[in-house]
Amino acid sequence: MIRFTVDTIRVLIHVSPRGAFEDLTDWDQEVVGSYSVDVSAKLGKEHWADAALDAFHGSISVDDEDALEFLVEDSQGSLLIGSQGHLHASLMDEAELV
Repeated sequence: MIRFTVDTIRVLIHVSPRGAFEDLTDWDQEVVGSYSVDVSAKLGKEHWADAALDAFHGSISVDDEDALEFLVEDSQGSLLIGSQGHLHASLMDEAELV
């Protein structure tokens, strides 16, 4: 588990419904929102989104992942894209939901 220090980068995950909010399960309606995640500064920027999403999914369960959209951005508001071929949960120890 990491804590926000000069050795971490703060990123945001925005979770929104892909369709109508009312069509989500009650649980997924509770998941909709924005989340801060501290990512290890040791990682290259190309891995920030993967690490942040790994930490998110390791902390918060989702009923229907296909019903939700997950957007990750850096502190400047730039969209971060996950790397192709990322092994799910492989970077979970490199980030922390805060």
